[in-house]
Amino acid sequence: MSQASCAICALIIRGNNTSSTPYSPWCLDEPVEILKCNKESKQTIIPFFYRVNPTDVQKLTGNFRKAFAIAVLEEVLDKDSSQKVGNWKRALIEVSNLGGWDSRVIKDEAELVEKIVNDVLEKFNEMSRRINGMGGIGKTTIAKEVYRRNKNEFDDNRDDLKDLVRECNLYCERSRIIVTSRDLQLLKYVCSEEGIYEVEKLTDSQGLKLFSLHAFGQNLPKQEYKELSELVANYSRGNPLALKSFGISLI
Repeated sequence: MSQASCAICALIIRGNNTSSTPYSPWCLDEPVEILKCNKESKQTIIPFFYRVNPTDVQKLTGNFRKAFAIAVLEEVLDKDSSQKVGNWKRALIEVSNLGGWDSRVIKDEAELVEKIVNDVLEKFNEMSRRINGMGGIGKTTIAKEVYRRNKNEFDDNRDDLKDLVRECNLYCERSRIIVTSRDLQLLKYVCSEEGIYEVEKLTDSQGLKLFSLHAFGQNLPKQEYKELSELVANYSRGNPLALKSFGISLI
């Protein structure tokens, strides 16, 4: 069994062809912890039954029962083993009741993986409207990924932007809306010219410094690369992204 710790958790329950490849107690602890996260943090669980009958997992039958029994034997000397084994059984029953993906149904593993990935992406899209969780759990990372995958499906409509700015009751007092765009006319459409700030290009000395930081890890270029560095800085025309990219390419 294995898991991915994030807002959507893939729980893989692997079948064993023989009892000589048992589950370790650590593996059986995972579904217990995952269900705990599900209840405490509303984590979405996607069970994946790989070469094992979900019913065998739920009822502890077949080869799954043999592998489970060996794991239980490793715990018999533990004074808390009875409670732990009970937690394992309850977790396996709960996970099995969630349904999920069964590798016995879709024989082509490439097709199966593709369907699971699409399932996860669909759930990510659903979550984009209601993401929450503790700090550091991955809310912003998920939101960025949802945006990256969907941004090409929408146009940059200036009327939508205008409507957004007009709805002042959507924002708290003293809220600020910052709009970035290469299109100056778009900005003029939604605000006065006094509210527009054009980001200035870097000067030659600033560009050379930025390039050197990324290429050499210092403020000035190495003496043997001074002429080349100045040519690159001049060619980049004060564009920070271009200077950074050129600098990194020389590392």
